[in-house]
Amino acid sequence: FEHLLEEIIAKARLKGAKILTWYQSPNGRTVIEIYGKLPIFYLSRHAAIDSIIHQYNLISQYRHLYQSATQKFKLLTVETTGQEHKVSTTSKAIYECEIVFGNMDNELTASTRRKLYAALEKINASERMSPSEFYLFQNVLIDHFRDKVIEARSTKKKKQLQMFLRFLKEISHSDIE
Repeated sequence: FEHLLEEIIAKARLKGAKILTWYQSPNGRTVIEIYGKLPIFYLSRHAAIDSIIHQYNLISQYRHLYQSATQKFKLLTVETTGQEHKVSTTSKAIYECEIVFGNMDNELTASTRRKLYAALEKINASERMSPSEFYLFQNVLIDHFRDKVIEARSTKKKKQLQMFLRFLKEISHSDIE
């Protein structure tokens, strides 16, 4: 992954990124230094790679990194009330998040945040996801709500979705264990 991060940084620079360098900190975090800004610390190289890919619109070039994650979570299944009816984890999470979003007011209240945490905790508990699996799972959810932002017709709805999306991005695996 070291070479992948370097490759992505090089392509981001071609798109105008002012990334000076990156390195691994003593506590294992990936640090990216950007000209004129404070260093950005990421929990892992995966997080740094994902952030740069999305920040500099390199998704089309690295779509293969995300397709395997999407397929993996479509394959995870859960049995419901004795029936052989199977529902993907992603679909279940999207459904739960849609309910939370549907009940959201104009602002992202503490109550809404708690409900989102509870929904994700429930799914995480049933699937027993590792931090890396949760990160991939979270990216699938983020992509879904990012698409909804693009599709939203009203400014109010877009702002609500953007607040919801920002909060969803901030959640880490350790928050919902």
